[in-house]
Amino acid sequence: MITLSAENPICYGFILGLLPTGPTLIKCQDGVMGRYVKIFIEKSEFMTLCEVEITGHKDGPNIALGKPTVQSSTVDMNIYWSSSLAVDGNRNGDAYQSHCSHTGHDDINPWLQVDLGHLYNITSVTIVNRRDDREHVYTRMVDTRILIYESDPITTTTPIRCIITVSFSNYTVLYSKYMIIGCQ
Repeated sequence: MITLSAENPICYGFILGLLPTGPTLIKCQDGVMGRYVKIFIEKSEFMTLCEVEITGHKDGPNIALGKPTVQSSTVDMNIYWSSSLAVDGNRNGDAYQSHCSHTGHDDINPWLQVDLGHLYNITSVTIVNRRDDREHVYTRMVDTRILIYESDPITTTTPIRCIITVSFSNYTVLYSKYMIIGCQ
């Protein structure tokens, strides 16, 4: 469980309700400085991310494109589900055409982390959800959390710069949609 505290003061966002048709913005003071962006769900479930795009300013380039990634596990240890597929620039949400990352079957609190290489002022994170004919795969991203860090949380104890929780009550609207979360 991640909580807001004196060590994690920069921004906190919580979105509850239906997935909007346009961007959802969490207001933070002029963006959030960070190098590592971690996306996770607090439940025992697979996590499939077909694309993660991170921008440093409005309408700016995708600074996550081709950057190093790591995820908590990979389904069947198969390269066709590797974490790098989440930052390959392909927004195709069909997981069976090798365009999406996918964590393992027995993963508890699955996550994917992008290393941007150096500090950026992060203003938005876009998540492209899985969209194929498998029933209810789109519900896996309910209760998604996005965490932004200045240093690697895997190797060091580091304060969280931003916590964003996204929770949707109507699962069906998640199908073939983008989640665009902005800190600005």
